[in-house]
Amino acid sequence: VMVAPFASAEIVHQGRFAGKMTITPMVGMMSSAYLYREAPSPAEAYYSAWFYVPSTFAVETWLSIIHFRGSPTADGRNVFPTWDVNLRIQPDGNFAAQIYNFVSQTNSPQATPVFFRFDTWVHFEFLLRKAAGPSGRVALWQDDVLILDLPGVATAENAWAQWNIGGSSGSIAPLPGVVYVDDAAISLARLGTAPR
Repeated sequence: VMVAPFASAEIVHQGRFAGKMTITPMVGMMSSAYLYREAPSPAEAYYSAWFYVPSTFAVETWLSIIHFRGSPTADGRNVFPTWDVNLRIQPDGNFAAQIYNFVSQTNSPQATPVFFRFDTWVHFEFLLRKAAGPSGRVALWQDDVLILDLPGVATAENAWAQWNIGGSSGSIAPLPGVVYVDDAAISLARLGTAPR
């Protein structure tokens, strides 16, 4: 189920508006609402945004907030998922970010989890160094703390990429769930949490 995101003044990190993504998964059906940018992008870049997830709904297993897709023909056709940043529930009931590699179907959790905080703005920055072979790298910072680093991996077949930010899940309660996103950027250098 795809739901169109829209600008909202309800909860804002900076400025007048933030993106508001509403997700409503049904039984056996995932719901996604993303803002996205697709085009050839730099060989190595940092993709960052601020995320606010209210505690008014419960994520039962996972919530995707960052999602990448590739195109084997480098023209936006036949797109397929490549990387995800998911907030996943931990044994103690807290949530922590993990990176999922769709191509190898492997999940990379944090060795010592930095927990995600609901009801506040949290900054994520994702490094994507593109490479069809084992010279690529993905890394993830949460509020300026490097929480995951995966060097020496194949990351992208070519320069074309689609970057999605927002929310996607297969099971939340009660419905609907809302994810706010603000101050998104693609940069050749790390931006961090410093005011811009």
